[in-house]
Amino acid sequence: MSSRLVMKQTWNLFWTYPRFWFQVLAVIFVPMCVFQFGAFILQADMQAAMFEDVSEGSFPTQFPQTFSSFMGYYSIFMVAYWALSLVTRGVVVEGVGQTASNKDVSISALLPSVWPKVSRVAGIDLVLVGPLLIVYAVLYFMMFQELQPLFSAFPEEGMAEPSASFFALIPLAVCSTIILVIPLTAWTLFSSNAAILADLDLFSSLRVGVQFLREHLSSIIRLALLYIAISIIIGIAFAIVTAPLAFMSVRPAQQAMMECISNAGESREAINACVQQLQQGIRLGPVQIISGLINTLMNSAMTLVLLMSTSLLFYRLRIG
Repeated sequence: MSSRLVMKQTWNLFWTYPRFWFQVLAVIFVPMCVFQFGAFILQADMQAAMFEDVSEGSFPTQFPQTFSSFMGYYSIFMVAYWALSLVTRGVVVEGVGQTASNKDVSISALLPSVWPKVSRVAGIDLVLVGPLLIVYAVLYFMMFQELQPLFSAFPEEGMAEPSASFFALIPLAVCSTIILVIPLTAWTLFSSNAAILADLDLFSSLRVGVQFLREHLSSIIRLALLYIAISIIIGIAFAIVTAPLAFMSVRPAQQAMMECISNAGESREAINACVQQLQQGIRLGPVQIISGLINTLMNSAMTLVLLMSTSLLFYRLRIG
């Protein structure tokens, strides 16, 4: 089955049942929006705390504690978002199966059949993605430990330099992403399709998922390349639309920085003034909100396209 045919059928399926799929898009968009803006606010709070440490003369020694607190809250956000995404994925996959069979559907009608299968999708994630997250957690912890000496002294005392092991961890993280993330993501998606569309148990779903990958690898690769090409085109269009917004967002921070530089000196009052201006520059304003909403909507739409196209490919080649 050609990738263009899959995308064409995905497009036709969406516009054959637009009310249902726009509702699904909203279900994807709202949690993603909450997650991304929550992460932005946490990041802004971390930066504000760091700048406050500067004004109190304690920076950069407080950075490790501030960063650890940020990662703790960020992890809570991620777990909550993952739990919501399990239900969303179930609704999308089940919705593809129903609409591809020319059946009218609604989210409320699908939930009773999706709920019992959510635990299987969660199990698939934990089995396939869980070990990868552990590997990443260990890598980033090691990198953080290597970076921590950088914040053990003030600049005038001489900043420490990262060790050779730190630079060795960077290519290791990149290689693990290329080698592990892409195959595991595909395996996770098709195993989830097997659990929901074929109503299989956890281990049967994993077996069918990897079998489907082996049997239809060429079709999956072509679909992935087409999806990447579409994502790049949409990303370029998004950059063109949001470039003026980004400029408007950065300009206040630039003005604050220039004023800070012009008032540079050794006095604590000048440093405090600079800190206050920088804190104002990182606040979440209307421009950032508009740009963030557009970005989140684009990501939500591409997530829906990915889930629909892979589910439709599995449905046509395995179920239908």
